Amino acid sequence: MRHLDLTTEEEEEHAEPKRPRDTDNKRKRIPTDVDRSLVSTKKQAVAIDREVRCPFLLRVFVRVNRPLRIAEFDDARRLPEDELQVYTWPDATLSELATLVMEVEPSPRRRRANLRFATVYRPQTGGGKPMLRDLGKITVGQTGPDDLRSLQDTPFKIGDLLAVSVTLPR
Repeated sequence: MRHLDLTTEEEEEHAEPKRPRDTDNKRKRIPTDVDRSLVSTKKQAVAIDREVRCPFLLRVFVRVNRPLRIAEFDDARRLPEDELQVYTWPDATLSELATLVMEVEPSPRRRRANLRFATVYRPQTGGGKPMLRDLGKITVGQTGPDDLRSLQDTPFKIGDLLAVSVTLPR
């Protein structure tokens, strides 16, 4: 990759000398005598002190028995009216968010109701059209693989919107 250097000759005279590249910064290898099951290659979730770190505003849109259509988010000035505003932290789990939704919206409190979470975001490219990405599903009254998934473990970024589609059992 090439970089364009826009410094003038005068700036170059006063600049600090460039250091040689650090060639020792190679990929670290796990010794062969170490049990590989004990070594985590995944990025560890950052522990957040909720007493110190300020929460962020999460805008949540809930629909019962019908999904939110991505076309409803085309105009950022006219978003769906059923907005729920929650202050939370990046380590909030989908189960925590489901509990907050159930406090406001009584219908998903039924046993075996499904809450499907998705993030609505606008990509940097592509004309800024909103896109939808699935984050996980919670089933009320049952434990599932997505219950303990936190926002920081998903593709969610602060500033994205959260769409929750609730499907009630028959």
